[in-house]
Amino acid sequence: MQKLSNILFGALFCASTLTHAAIVDIKFDAEGRFSHEAEMAVGKTLELCGALKANVPVDWSFSNAAPLNFNIHFHKGDDVVYPVQQKGAVNLAQKFTPDAAQDYCWMWTNRNLQPVKLNVKLALPTMVATVVAAAPATTPKTAAASAEEMVAGEIRKIERDTKKITIKHAEIKSLDMPAMTMVFQLNDPALMDKVQVGDNVKFKVEKIGRAYVVTDVVTQK
Repeated sequence: MQKLSNILFGALFCASTLTHAAIVDIKFDAEGRFSHEAEMAVGKTLELCGALKANVPVDWSFSNAAPLNFNIHFHKGDDVVYPVQQKGAVNLAQKFTPDAAQDYCWMWTNRNLQPVKLNVKLALPTMVATVVAAAPATTPKTAAASAEEMVAGEIRKIERDTKKITIKHAEIKSLDMPAMTMVFQLNDPALMDKVQVGDNVKFKVEKIGRAYVVTDVVTQK
């Protein structure tokens, strides 16, 4: 009887621990990179979720000391689709190319009897500007016009020490960037005084070298 009680208690414990998943927004930095470290408790699930653009490959890797059940998935109506799925995964590194623009989640579940440390890294391809010597004189004007595009977004975080700002934004067509939450640099620290966390804004962004830099921001009322 005692043995049966222990089995039932263990089953109930596992069921209760699996009902809650930690969900983290994927926030690519100015160089298109994202990393996350976590210690996964017994029976817990971790999801890293964010919007990706169709046909734009993502290099991903993770390291862990013990096997974890892993998948990449997205929701299609009431269904969940798993482009990648593996049980007992350890230290993987692959490339994932989305077929469609939508939210995707990297997901791990710890079925071990002890906590497991997990280190995850994602990277978008480096966008390299190509300069053609024979390009017509109107090319600089076209580039300047795209840099002036105002993009809708929401301020998620302001980092005064590092002069960075996190914005959940709509698609930026001029930079071929999908809607996502991303960390931008600021060309003028005074821009931080114009907004607060939670503000809906319109902002201008330029790619300077390898960095994405916010050059202007206006609060929307």
